[in-house]
Amino acid sequence: MFGHDSQPTRIYSYGARPPADPAQLAAVEEQMRLAHRYRNVLVEHELARRALVDAALAEMCPDLAGVEAQIPAAERQVEVLVGDLTSEQGRQRKKVRPANLVEPLAAARVSLRTLRDGRKRLRVRLFAAPEWVDRQAEIAAAATAAKKELRAAAVASGLFWGSYLQVEQSLGGIRSGAPPRFERWDGDGHSAVQIQGGMSVPALFRGSSTLLQVDPVPPEAWEPGGRRLRKTVARVRIGSTAGRAPVWAEFPIVLHRPMPADAQVKWAHAIRRRIGTHCEWRVQFVLSRSSGWAHEDRALTGAVGVDVGWRMRPDGSLRVAYWLGDDGAEGELTLDAGWLAAKRKVDDLRSIRDDNLNDAKARLAAWLMPAEGPNASAPNLCPAPAWLLEATATLASWRSAGRLAAVAIRWRRERDEMQQPAERRRVSDTTVRSDTTEAFDALEAWRRRDKHLLEYEANLRDQLQRRRADLYRVFAATMRRRYRAIYVESLDLRTFHELPDPEEPASDPALKEHVRDACLSTLLGAIRETGAAVAVPAPHTTADCASCGSRERLDGAALSHRCSRCSDVWDQDRNAARNLLRAVSTTSAVAVT
Repeated sequence: MFGHDSQPTRIYSYGARPPADPAQLAAVEEQMRLAHRYRNVLVEHELARRALVDAALAEMCPDLAGVEAQIPAAERQVEVLVGDLTSEQGRQRKKVRPANLVEPLAAARVSLRTLRDGRKRLRVRLFAAPEWVDRQAEIAAAATAAKKELRAAAVASGLFWGSYLQVEQSLGGIRSGAPPRFERWDGDGHSAVQIQGGMSVPALFRGSSTLLQVDPVPPEAWEPGGRRLRKTVARVRIGSTAGRAPVWAEFPIVLHRPMPADAQVKWAHAIRRRIGTHCEWRVQFVLSRSSGWAHEDRALTGAVGVDVGWRMRPDGSLRVAYWLGDDGAEGELTLDAGWLAAKRKVDDLRSIRDDNLNDAKARLAAWLMPAEGPNASAPNLCPAPAWLLEATATLASWRSAGRLAAVAIRWRRERDEMQQPAERRRVSDTTVRSDTTEAFDALEAWRRRDKHLLEYEANLRDQLQRRRADLYRVFAATMRRRYRAIYVESLDLRTFHELPDPEEPASDPALKEHVRDACLSTLLGAIRETGAAVAVPAPHTTADCASCGSRERLDGAALSHRCSRCSDVWDQDRNAARNLLRAVSTTSAVAVT
């Protein structure tokens, strides 16, 4: 990367606490806000660049402009028809497909697809035209110059160079694919520092660097019973003084595992993740190692086929993988019924919060309604503080509980101010309606209840995700210690998250309901981390009978299937694992690093 030979890297992540010094904490939070703002600025810059490209293409080909003008109207028509069909299905509480709604929607989708295909063909032809080369160079040069100005502005605002490099790296593929989207600030933050050329782990603990330092721990910290000795402090540079001296942020961390002495530190990241109304902090070190990251306990022989997917078991558990080794051993990886029940509880909590939010909005809107009546200007009957009327002007369209909670918090502050002596008040409202207290108490009661449910929901979700990740890591480690090669099917996980169109027939809930529960990306990531994963491009591994090779039509919700040719009854996932092992000898397998 950046002209240097890349080496295998690993991320060592440690739990941390925020800086104890309020000034340091404020500086870290400011860096995180500036980095977030810079990201959205780059998104705006990319959208502007794409607009210039579209304008240049339209100028080169008037037909393209005509097609472009028709697409928004076609998209709106599809949205309206989808909304009508979804509303009808919601009213009847089932996935009905009335012809008077489905047929116009299908025709509108065909029309929209035709327009988009025509636009794509025109753009491909224009991109291949010789005259586009010069226009493209002009746009690219202007975009590069503008991006440099944006970076200079970010630096002038106080953004440290390590953080803006991390933002730019995270948006490395922004020029391809779908248009990027803006992200709102939700408290999650990221501050980074890059160690150019790398720094050895011993140097990291010596404290000689002006970018990154970690206080050493005693050798006995890694012995049994030495957990208390693993607490230390990581100092991450977040800026410079006028004299170019380092500005440090000190994070108390726990080194739950040692870093390899022969590794090089490339990056350090201070990360804040919001969970409910509190934040979790971590300090991560990106380490590279010329010798690689092969585990010492990795098996030297053996192969195993692992078929990943999700399928409900009769006992209420969710199978996410089935494995079959060349030594005859086999088994399955499942999320138990208790875990699934807890996951459904998370969904229920979210639904309860949504209902409570709608009820609170309706109550507040009903209380604010008299402001439009004839008594709105009567003395001592001011319906609400002026700021409240202005802040809730679009209350009916709010979908964020946090937005309404912010109103409740401000209202509480304003009421506290009103209770101060007149000479100490900062608010301008001097009269309130007689039922203001009742309305405020109702909104405050909702806020407190919603905060409790939010904490419950967020913490339960976090616990379940951690349990699942730990289960997957243990499974991957077990496979690594038993088999030298772990064969998994090449999968495009994006296809599993595609939702069916409203006009399509209702699919089996077992096929789509648990896609997020299984989280196959986490499982495959744990398998790849072992260094033993091998991707096998083997289509139809589940449908092809491993005994006779017949390609079968399967019921995706069923566990077993009887072959129509040889009459063998086999577990669908076990059959896929057998086919994976067999495919290794007949197809090109690609090692996954």
